[in-house]
Amino acid sequence: MFRNLLSSIGFEDLTVDTRINQAHYQPGDTIEGIEDEIFFS
Repeated sequence: MFRNLLSSIGFEDLTVDTRINQAHYQPGDTIEGIEDEIFFS
């Protein structure tokens, strides 16, 4: 649905690079990070 919404407003392809804070996680952990780059085409 989100992809259809972006396509309808002119964003055919969306790529988001995300960096996470830790290298290893266990079940139940909260994953936190930042969106590094967002590419539209």
